[in-house]
Amino acid sequence: MYFKLLKVYFKDFSIDRLLQINGGKGKKIALMAALIYGLVAILGGLGFMFFNLADVLNQGGQIHVMVSFLAMYSLTLPIMMTLFRASGTLFFYKDYDIVAPLPIKSRTIFSAKLTMMLGWMYAMNLIFVLPMLFSYFYFLGFDLVGLIIYLIVSIIFPLVPIAVMTIFSLGIGYLATKFSFGKILQIILLFGVFIGIMLLQFNINSTTVNPLTGQIDVVAGLKDYYPPIGWFEDTVYNHDLLSLLYLVLSHLGFFVLFIFGVEKLSTKINQHGITKHVNHKVKQSKIAQQSVTRILIRKEFNKFFSIPIYALNAGFGIVLLAILAIASQFYDVSDILSTLEMTNIEPFIGIALIIGFVVALAYTPAITLSLEGKNFWILKSLPIKAEKVMFSKVYFNIVLVLPVLIISIILFGFSLQMTFIQVILMMLVSSTLLALVSYADAVVNLYFPKMHYKNDVEIVKQSLSAIIGMLAGFLFVVINGGIFYLLDHSFGLGSELIFLLLSIMNILLIIPFYDIIKRKSEMIFKNL
Repeated sequence: MYFKLLKVYFKDFSIDRLLQINGGKGKKIALMAALIYGLVAILGGLGFMFFNLADVLNQGGQIHVMVSFLAMYSLTLPIMMTLFRASGTLFFYKDYDIVAPLPIKSRTIFSAKLTMMLGWMYAMNLIFVLPMLFSYFYFLGFDLVGLIIYLIVSIIFPLVPIAVMTIFSLGIGYLATKFSFGKILQIILLFGVFIGIMLLQFNINSTTVNPLTGQIDVVAGLKDYYPPIGWFEDTVYNHDLLSLLYLVLSHLGFFVLFIFGVEKLSTKINQHGITKHVNHKVKQSKIAQQSVTRILIRKEFNKFFSIPIYALNAGFGIVLLAILAIASQFYDVSDILSTLEMTNIEPFIGIALIIGFVVALAYTPAITLSLEGKNFWILKSLPIKAEKVMFSKVYFNIVLVLPVLIISIILFGFSLQMTFIQVILMMLVSSTLLALVSYADAVVNLYFPKMHYKNDVEIVKQSLSAIIGMLAGFLFVVINGGIFYLLDHSFGLGSELIFLLLSIMNILLIIPFYDIIKRKSEMIFKNL
């Protein structure tokens, strides 16, 4: 029965199922080519940095430190993915009411879902460590035994952190079911974990050549705090069988105990997860009439704060911007930019770039239509125009981001001693860029919706509309930055005039996206 369940679950790993690519063969080929291009570009950039790092280590006779990098990055992605996927894959999964009544042991169901989650993590992890692995063996010389040992320990090594983060995710999810404010608490805790990880990563030696070289001392010293990293290095680099035995026995033993301990708890949590905390309060209230748009925006806010993975991904940039703006009142902006590896950029321009990338990361319109899911028919049945629904999703993103954007720019204005005109123009160009990204993302989700899914992670992190939405946002940031550079260096225009011209350009670019939503929404809604 275990293998039959695996066969069913792994059907979800097809490209069409994961990305919901609909349409003709030509459209699919074009989209897949774009995704492959994006993946190759990312891996190419990583490969260049890791190759440069391996070269530096090899020249210093420290190529073994590259194995510690392999160990650290073999942990990072599984830890992040566990935090995202454990809740919804192992706990609180949507098909529990279907599989629970079946004559299948709960341990079999848990093991099958855990295997599915691990398989996905291992596949993604291997893709992202390949550039590092290639760089290591290029300078060391190909070592077949070392490669085989690495493939073995790469499966064993992440098991303990995965188990720990699963328990942590379970604890957060359990608190969310116990209190009426549980979802907010869950979001706060998740933000705390990710900000802590970022602070740990930034606590490195500064460098202006390769951001990875600044991590050498930290990575090399991590084995003093986490001995398995030392075992990993000794096993792969020195072929130490005793260290391999330590890794296998400790990690497999802990993971087996984890399965037996958490499996029964998983069943109880899933049973409890189908019930919701209801707080009954009787109070008098006034009936107030509100506009449809305002009600739809409020609905989007409720959804945003009810899905922690959604709030974390789409809201992380906003929170980070607020933290940086507050920090700028106590620390020199140049030091902040140096921490972010932006030492060669003028502080005023550096802050504008940060704001631009934060705007690109707020991609809620690219996924909100998909998140309607099985309830989309309710929205279609209401006497509300499709265009109004889509426009409300655009307005929600603007209302969500704009207040933080304005306050942050004011704070940065004080720390950078910007003139009043500069502050106003930075607000103007940032606001128009936010509106442009919001409208573009809404169009993306309108054409690439994914209405059938089993886990919110599929929509927030894996759907085609989410990927294209973020890429589109970054593209508009690059366009704004490229034009700024061109007008500043080639024509010598002042930053104030350039910001004004960029604002006008962003407004003009909004028009076609607005027109598409206005004309096409109704027809597309009917076909969904």
